[in-house]
Amino acid sequence: MVHIYAIMFHKHPDQLKRMLAALDDKDVYFVIHVCKNFQNFEALKHDLSAYSNVYFCDRERATWASYFLTKANLNAIEKAIKEIGTFDFLTIL
Repeated sequence: MVHIYAIMFHKHPDQLKRMLAALDDKDVYFVIHVCKNFQNFEALKHDLSAYSNVYFCDRERATWASYFLTKANLNAIEKAIKEIGTFDFLTIL
């Protein structure tokens, strides 16, 4: 079964890395939305380049309770459909 985790990331890259390490498994993919407020996007992409199952979706300035948080979720789902195709589960974290 293919499981996708769509992760809404804002800060604390070490926490994100621990989460990926804990959830990584066969047939697991990650689609990560990195908020535009996060300054070190390129460094984060470099740090996660060891994972072949990590994808990044279009970025939004996703502040709490704004439309853009919903847009970030939609961007992640769209990326999952385009890049991974069919899947059994999609969990938004």
